[in-house]
Amino acid sequence: MLRNTAFAALGAVALLATSALTAPANAIPITSSSDFSVDWTATVGTTKGIVTDTAEAVFSNFVIDSTTKTVTFDLSLGNTSTTSNPGLIALGWTASTNPTSVTETSINYTGAKSVAFGGGAGTDSVCLYSGAACNSNTSTTGGLAAGQTDNFSVKLTYGTLPSSLTFTGFDARFDNASSTTAFAVATVADGTAIVAPPPATVAEPAALGVLTVGLIGLAIAKRRRGDGNAMSAAFA
Repeated sequence: MLRNTAFAALGAVALLATSALTAPANAIPITSSSDFSVDWTATVGTTKGIVTDTAEAVFSNFVIDSTTKTVTFDLSLGNTSTTSNPGLIALGWTASTNPTSVTETSINYTGAKSVAFGGGAGTDSVCLYSGAACNSNTSTTGGLAAGQTDNFSVKLTYGTLPSSLTFTGFDARFDNASSTTAFAVATVADGTAIVAPPPATVAEPAALGVLTVGLIGLAIAKRRRGDGNAMSAAFA
């Protein structure tokens, strides 16, 4: 019986580990120690041939304030494209709980909340855009030109601060318009989020508790089996 209990406990540990591996892709838990980067790449055919648009964003210095019910953080954004004219006109992502308002300190972008991002990307909880709105398919100017960077702060305000928060579904829009040749406009790229630095692998308290019970059960079962063998030898 004890042996069966021990193996059942170990099985529960394995189940917990499997559940952790099935978390949504690119879902980043937001805490005061969050620090991660997002990279975008979009390849599009234009009248000038194939153009690859790239961008990178670094999210850091998160402050979660229960008094003001806000989440603030720094955003370092760069249009890393090497072609001559892909403007990074918008970026957005989905928060597990939608904020009631989005404000930012960038001189290049305007904040918006719960908007259709367009290009098949669906609706994003947070969007930062320049010129036309996030879901516009028209040519626009502004944002970040190829090689340009911007560093600013973003504030998400909530009516009720969520007990937990994640960011996922990172999107970016590039406008490949040119004054002389019309590029394809408003190409959308999905972002790949990379946690930096990599989180340490630490077992959760619940998993440690179950593992401890399992190991104790195995030890007791082994001891009883040893005592039984000793008694059999004595009566032999």
